[in-house]
Amino acid sequence: MGIASNILFLIFASFIASSICAPARRGPVTADSKRAQLFNLAKAQSDYVVELNDGNFDFYAAESPRPYHIVAFFTATHKRYGCNMCKSSLDAFKEAAASYKATLGDTMRGDEIFFIAVDIDSAKNTFQRFQFKTVPQVFVIPPSTAGLPAYTADPSASFLPDAHPEAEKFARFVERQLGVKFQIVRSNTRALMTLFALLGAMVAAVRPILNRIDFFLRLVRKKAIWMVVCLGLYTTSISGMIYDIIRNPPPYYMNHQTGQINFFHPQSNQQFVAEGFIIGFLNVGAAIALILMVTQMKRFKDPQNKSTFVGICYAVFVILLYTIISLYRVKNRWYMRV
Repeated sequence: MGIASNILFLIFASFIASSICAPARRGPVTADSKRAQLFNLAKAQSDYVVELNDGNFDFYAAESPRPYHIVAFFTATHKRYGCNMCKSSLDAFKEAAASYKATLGDTMRGDEIFFIAVDIDSAKNTFQRFQFKTVPQVFVIPPSTAGLPAYTADPSASFLPDAHPEAEKFARFVERQLGVKFQIVRSNTRALMTLFALLGAMVAAVRPILNRIDFFLRLVRKKAIWMVVCLGLYTTSISGMIYDIIRNPPPYYMNHQTGQINFFHPQSNQQFVAEGFIIGFLNVGAAIALILMVTQMKRFKDPQNKSTFVGICYAVFVILLYTIISLYRVKNRWYMRV
């Protein structure tokens, strides 16, 4: 009797232990519960972008049922991949997603569009299954009902961001694919903080300037200072620095497959940061050559030395000007010889 009781106790204890240690089985997932889970994940993000990986991509983005649209951004942000535009494209994508969230509000309506980001470091199997040849890429994943096969990449519903990513381009892509239009909403907090900081600095500088007014008057009357200011403004305008501030282009483009670096954008209406600085410094060099030729040649008393100095300055100017025109010809056909 005692042996039988011990055997029964061991069987009962093993059953209890296996019940506790066994992983919880997930019950059947309904379409509404799946949408609610993804909505809560997106709502918890300030930019409305949910980052998925190999562990949850199939569940939310590939498997059925899937009663929602997904805009999926596939990227490789780590520097070892050499994708210079991945980070800037992801930032623009997040800006578009945040703008969509601002128009959507905080209530679930049943026709949501979810924005997800998938990085190769956390989703190697997903990237291998889709056989991506290049990144970044954006796909629209359509809804599906229960019983349908898992999603496979559809090139016709994809978008390849260019070297000049903008949130408006992602918004237009969503409008073309899904017919949903929304405006890009940008925060003015940083601009207002910068403005107030500049105003505060100006107010704080009034008293020290008034106390040393003679020194500052002598300073602003120096020609050398105004020459530097003029060259700086000239460089800023000719190099497209205002364009860089507004458009925020990448510094250059590097093909991560060949390792080749391109400093000049192939399109005539766009530019890289390095491209603008190259043109700007070439123009400044040409300007300095002319300024030196005009202002310093009177220092030479010997006519031969003066002629040599003028010839060197003129040669530098011609070489730099020819280089500038040659680069312009690469960008725009209107600079070609007739």
